[in-house]
Amino acid sequence: MERALQALAANPLGSPGVKPLVGKAPWLRLRVGDVRVLYRRDPRPRVLLVARIVDRRDLERAVGSLNS
Repeated sequence: MERALQALAANPLGSPGVKPLVGKAPWLRLRVGDVRVLYRRDPRPRVLLVARIVDRRDLERAVGSLNS
């Protein structure tokens, strides 16, 4: 997990396993095994907002609680 988050910090959009959340722009998700990291880029340079780190089984519920 730590390595994946470091890669994400270095390249927020180009990390392997990153996809946009359908219908929840600007939120993105990073897949790390059975865990999903829900995040978005902040308007400030080099800032990411990580909202949730959840098991893949809880992804739908976690996505439903995000604000656009």
